[in-house]
Amino acid sequence: METSITKIIRCITLATLLLFLTAATTVQAQDSTQATICTATPVVDSSINAGLGIRVSWNCSPQTAVSSYFDSFLVLHTMNPSFQTEVDTVKVTGQDSYLFAPLNLNNSHYFKVSAYKDGDRVYTTNPGVSWIPASRGDKKFSFWPGYLFLWGLVKLTILEEGSLDAWHNSSTMGKWAFNVIAVFFAVGCFFWYARSMKMLRSTKVFIVNKKLKGGYNECDEVVKLHEIDKLEQTQQKIVKSLVKRDLTRDLFKGKLSWFYKISLWEATVNKRRRNPDELRKNPTVRILLTAVATLNSKPDELEDALDVRITAEEEELRKRSFIDILWALGVTGPLVGLFGTVTGISMSFAKIMHAGLEGRELLQELAGGINEALYTTICGLIVGILFMLAYYWYSYKLERIHAIWVVFASNFIDRMKRNL
Repeated sequence: METSITKIIRCITLATLLLFLTAATTVQAQDSTQATICTATPVVDSSINAGLGIRVSWNCSPQTAVSSYFDSFLVLHTMNPSFQTEVDTVKVTGQDSYLFAPLNLNNSHYFKVSAYKDGDRVYTTNPGVSWIPASRGDKKFSFWPGYLFLWGLVKLTILEEGSLDAWHNSSTMGKWAFNVIAVFFAVGCFFWYARSMKMLRSTKVFIVNKKLKGGYNECDEVVKLHEIDKLEQTQQKIVKSLVKRDLTRDLFKGKLSWFYKISLWEATVNKRRRNPDELRKNPTVRILLTAVATLNSKPDELEDALDVRITAEEEELRKRSFIDILWALGVTGPLVGLFGTVTGISMSFAKIMHAGLEGRELLQELAGGINEALYTTICGLIVGILFMLAYYWYSYKLERIHAIWVVFASNFIDRMKRNL
């Protein structure tokens, strides 16, 4: 006899199978009745005297008597693949094609066709079809840094897909501007990840007060250094309490430290554990050893010695973290983008001047050139905003580090003076 749980599982399984069968039958029925499929096929039509244009033709099923089967067709044209701006809409009745002319065939164009029957839209070519200049066929994908940078922004949905036209249609100087911005981005990301993020990590700057396997604790190891062993017993207790209170990473740990499995503190401590000299290279430990050495030799100069050491360690961190590189790239990136914009607009005006264009064709050429040129400014601003935010964030971290060191120095001086 089946248990109640087994019956419930069997019922759920049968219900799921019935649901899938019902859904499949419904889809099949819908597909069998949907016989109105339109396919827009843009072709170039150069038979008119007004200039070159693009004829959009379509075919539907049933393919016989297309114009009589449907009441009308709605044809949309734009230079933006998202069909959000500058859309030309044309209603066509009794035809299976429409000619858009004149058009600038140096640019890409995008089309949609919707079929209407009895006042209702039956089908729409979605997301639409595109017309790309034939001269650009061998440039569909490029390994230039500027193109790869734009391609990455498109894949991340930061820019629209039509943004790649800015690379194909840009002048030689515009392409160089894109390339320089892409190189700035790559260099900045490298220094950001490999230097700034690494050198200003809490475990890299401060002492870790966590026990590893074998009972190893970095705070205890610092207190056992022979320079501190030379102090009096009372002074050693003061140093130990100050180290655990004022110099541990708990005062500066980041959000990742909440998840110890992905935190990097163990790897850093193990590296210093294997090589005691690495522990002495820690900037916080150097400040501590300077304070202890000055206390043993020249107690009256303790304050000046700590000020000099703290300033030196802060400047060393700034230099080794390369945050000034982030600032330089953040400032220069938008300027390079502006350079590409100016050269692009200049080339657009030059093209208009030599071609002698008029009317709508003139406006399309001018708008297209300005649109493409402005993409260099967009890319430059992306790089500039990104790296300036990174620079100010790491500058803020440096200020916090400096403040923690100053608090320690003040407490160290006060406690030692009272002890003396």
